[in-house]
Amino acid sequence: MNGRGYSMTVRIAGVAIALTVLVADGSAPAAEIFRTLKGPDIRSKLIGMEFTDEVHWALMFGRDGTLTSVSMGKKTLGRWRV
Repeated sequence: MNGRGYSMTVRIAGVAIALTVLVADGSAPAAEIFRTLKGPDIRSKLIGMEFTDEVHWALMFGRDGTLTSVSMGKKTLGRWRV
């Protein structure tokens, strides 16, 4: 797989993991039922956040819709939207 495909896979996996963590962050009681997040909920949770494994990759979601991705030391700029 080329580097671009790998980078996109990492981003998609990172966002999926991040959203799962945001919904089930452990601060809620165990009996709480998961709920589907709507666009505004997702946006408010992602703005200004950085998601990373602290070694290989990081995703930073800017308020203005910019996405900064760092994967294995390579920085990529892009856009994000809900």
